[in-house]
Amino acid sequence: MRHRKLSSGPISGSAISILASRSPPGCCASPATTASTCSADGAPCWLASEARGDDPAETGIAPELQDHFAVSGEQRVQEEEAQRDLDRAVAALPPRYREVIALFHIQHRSYAEIARTLDVPMGTVMTWLHRARKELMVKLAEHLS
Repeated sequence: MRHRKLSSGPISGSAISILASRSPPGCCASPATTASTCSADGAPCWLASEARGDDPAETGIAPELQDHFAVSGEQRVQEEEAQRDLDRAVAALPPRYREVIALFHIQHRSYAEIARTLDVPMGTVMTWLHRARKELMVKLAEHLS
């Protein structure tokens, strides 16, 4: 490619020096030389190589990071299905079990608070919660494996 100097245009001299200082080793727009361009639009050669899709290991430019929180369509469908099954399983529990599950796991209340709310001994709350979880595990076995 033919190199030409950026003497005028929308990019100021200080912007050119900043861009040139970010260029990878061996690039024609190195800080030691006058900023030059390799592309028709006047971009420094390292920007032009990135636009062409050159290998980042060769250009010295790090690849874009993967979004680890992104959810695929298939994963989203599976999660919605699991949530729907959980809602159905909780709804199928006897009312007292459903109530302790809601108070403990959704409202984050302690055993003592639940016992006071329901006016039952704390041991009863613990028993109901254990039995409710056990029933949920049976009903949701396919999701737990």
